[in-house]
Amino acid sequence: FLDRSFLDPLREGDGASRALVPAAAEALLFVELEGKDERSAAAAAARALDLLSGSALPGSRLAVDAAETAALWSLRRGASPSLSRRHPRLASFQFVEDCAVPPVKLAELLQGLRGIFEKEGVPAVLFGHAGEAHVHANPLLDPSDPRLGERIDRIASEVCELVDRLGGTLSGEHGDGLARAEFATRRFGASADTFQRIRDVCDPDGILNPGIVLPAPSWRTGRSLRHPWERRALAARARWRTGRGAATR
Repeated sequence: FLDRSFLDPLREGDGASRALVPAAAEALLFVELEGKDERSAAAAAARALDLLSGSALPGSRLAVDAAETAALWSLRRGASPSLSRRHPRLASFQFVEDCAVPPVKLAELLQGLRGIFEKEGVPAVLFGHAGEAHVHANPLLDPSDPRLGERIDRIASEVCELVDRLGGTLSGEHGDGLARAEFATRRFGASADTFQRIRDVCDPDGILNPGIVLPAPSWRTGRSLRHPWERRALAARARWRTGRGAATR
């Protein structure tokens, strides 16, 4: 699925994109079906379209051949350039990009994420896999913001609280790594201590990827983005995108 954060830039894009995105749509849901041959797949798709047409979902359409299917999937690829032009000085940050909850909680997750980003005044892109209730949330932040790290820490903490409340996980697909290490105790409780003791036995000197999955002392998610060289690199990338967008227009 693609959230309205994807659709708004597409509606401002070229005629082909605008024609595929209904004006009032809050999201697009892509449903793919398989069959033993093209005829059986098309029949299954037609039945699904009948069900959707009888619901509150407007603008349902069927794509059967390769050209029609490619046109719909092009919306996913076309959103990134549109977002760069719309927010040329911002960069996409992936630190809450892997949230997953029970499928019946998907709507609550999306509403909660929107609320967090709106409260922070941060534009964000939401998309993912509806069947698994798995959401990729990519906030767009200013790399030159001197309080960038604090902002990231605050957003990450609120998203963790939201996902925990909905009975989900911060690592639906990509793993914990550095970005979610600081939340190990909140998420796993006493088990996190067991994880650490096992790690200490295997790595008594703490030299094997310290801070990965389980946090190093005083580790915070935003800490990794506070180093001057990383900040300069992100700011340079944002400036490069700005120049590229101006050239392409």
